[in-house]
Amino acid sequence: MFRSREKTCIKIQKSPNDRFKRTQGKYRLSIQVSGRRLPKMLSIGKEIMDRHPIEIQIEKADKTIVAEDFDTLLDIYTDDAVLVVAPGRNAKGKESIRKAFEAIAVYFKNGLQVKQNGMAILESGNTALVLANTLISAPNLPVTERKATYVFNKTSDGNWLCSIDNSYGHEIINKKT
Repeated sequence: MFRSREKTCIKIQKSPNDRFKRTQGKYRLSIQVSGRRLPKMLSIGKEIMDRHPIEIQIEKADKTIVAEDFDTLLDIYTDDAVLVVAPGRNAKGKESIRKAFEAIAVYFKNGLQVKQNGMAILESGNTALVLANTLISAPNLPVTERKATYVFNKTSDGNWLCSIDNSYGHEIINKKT
């Protein structure tokens, strides 16, 4: 990428120090701003480059939930997405989802921690079902593993957006709050 006014240049190149098999090669990301190279280089292993885009979206969501960056979080949802707030309570649409996450942050004393402990992605056309072991913790809650279920839809420009976010998985069956 190169922008003529700002002279920003991003290059990805094969590492010259490649003593690995081709499938284990390293790549370097070099960023230049106004003709000067930034001091840090980023090495990306093949395992990162081979991750499914949905896995990357979920990781982004987890990080934005922890950071309480709800503007960025809402970018991964479809406009009519459904969030299971608790069994029997759903938020539908981005505005309702934002309000739900703001309330969740307060409930967990602004210390909610979320991360995945394994997932399977079943993809069919422009729809994907994600089954995940989601770890949740907070200052007032010990680490809890949930068997989460998510549905993602691929947009016309190739991005995957979450249309159903159900961190409770099957717990929602026959449970009303």
